[in-house]
Amino acid sequence: CLLAVTLRGERFLTNSCFLRHLTHLTETARWSALLLGVIYGKQRFDYLKPIAEEERRVEEAEKKAREEQERIYKQLSEANSDTILK
Repeated sequence: CLLAVTLRGERFLTNSCFLRHLTHLTETARWSALLLGVIYGKQRFDYLKPIAEEERRVEEAEKKAREEQERIYKQLSEANSDTILK
């Protein structure tokens, strides 16, 4: 399990079994972090989804109220413009 490594012109012997074990450990840690990130993202999404739906509902109600006010203002301004021209 010895491996010869050349670094900057110098030759070193290293234990390749240790490196292989270390890479497996690193790979396992990376996959675990990815899995934890996916689980966290799903929980966060499930938490934020109802909040976003409520915000969309409120914005839609505000938009309808604003459009109604604009319609009323437009009708009043048209009625006032008719009286001014006559």
